[in-house]
Amino acid sequence: MFPVWEYDGLGKQVKTWGQPNLRDDSQTGSAVNWQIKNGISVAVRSLCQRVGERVTVDGMVNNVWSYLPDYRSWISNLFLQGPAITPGVPSCGDYSRIGGTLDGADSNTSCGDGTTPDSADAWTAKSTTLFGRTIELRYNSTTACAWGRIVGGTIGDEIWMDRSGDGGDNWDPMLGYTTVTSGGDAHTTQWNDNGLVMRACGTNGRGGSIACTDWF
Repeated sequence: MFPVWEYDGLGKQVKTWGQPNLRDDSQTGSAVNWQIKNGISVAVRSLCQRVGERVTVDGMVNNVWSYLPDYRSWISNLFLQGPAITPGVPSCGDYSRIGGTLDGADSNTSCGDGTTPDSADAWTAKSTTLFGRTIELRYNSTTACAWGRIVGGTIGDEIWMDRSGDGGDNWDPMLGYTTVTSGGDAHTTQWNDNGLVMRACGTNGRGGSIACTDWF
């Protein structure tokens, strides 16, 4: 029986996606109270949100969870349609019985694979050279995203990323592959590097030599 009377009239209607578990607490190890199956989008009432365990799904990462009073359960915001922090939904610190804040949500690693790099606070984690070109592994510590960049090359030079979940013994190759189309620089899209290792690889033109940075 749903406790539909709890916080009656409060909260914001949001929609789910995927097949989320609705849990007893804002962490993946807590008990599953309900399951939304078949990938059907469902409208739910979100009362408040707080920082909980960081969750990764399909290359996206989020540490914000929302409390659903009609289910007396928590859902990772990864399974709510919209941005990492749902607009118009307050911190759970506004509800003393629930508790929790959004402190730390600003360092959330919502990194979507294949998205445009966020250069704010980015730095070069690894680099190598190839016939005068510099191949860089760029990394953003806030979002835990990484991408490749080639600097000082020529049109036709290639750049891409490799990503590994076992320290570099095996990897997914050619992520974000692109080429220099004008000038001498180019960069890949960004890819989630949270709990993984990545490297940037490039060439001096199609069929040329290949150089890769160390793993990071």
